[in-house]
Amino acid sequence: FVSPIKGGTSRAPFTAGKTRTYFRTGALEYLENARNANIGFFTIIITRNWRMAPIRRDFLRQRNAAIKMQSLVRGFIWRRRVARMPQCATTIQYWCLCMIAKLRLIERKSAVKIQRRWGVAREVIHLSRCRKATVSIQ
Repeated sequence: FVSPIKGGTSRAPFTAGKTRTYFRTGALEYLENARNANIGFFTIIITRNWRMAPIRRDFLRQRNAAIKMQSLVRGFIWRRRVARMPQCATTIQYWCLCMIAKLRLIERKSAVKIQRRWGVAREVIHLSRCRKATVSIQ
């Protein structure tokens, strides 16, 4: 169904002028049949949209209420979390200080062990020298 504009072929079903459209015989009937075939479809679409409008409005109202409630609950939860954050930070700081103290204690114990062993070794050396000296004196 081709629409020739100005100077169309003579076989075209219609011709468009400046102010009017001229149809050949049978072309207008073809368009009216197509319109009548689609009237049922368009009435269904109009009826569907008419019935949908109040239901859609109620749905949007409920959805917006649910969104608002969700945002309030999320805000409450986050405010509670933020209020607990200083306490959590203090707990983490205490834990870190305890770990540092434990590491220092372990290092100190290691140093004490090394010092004790060195002292014992020094005394053993001193004892062996004293024995040798007493043996040489006798």
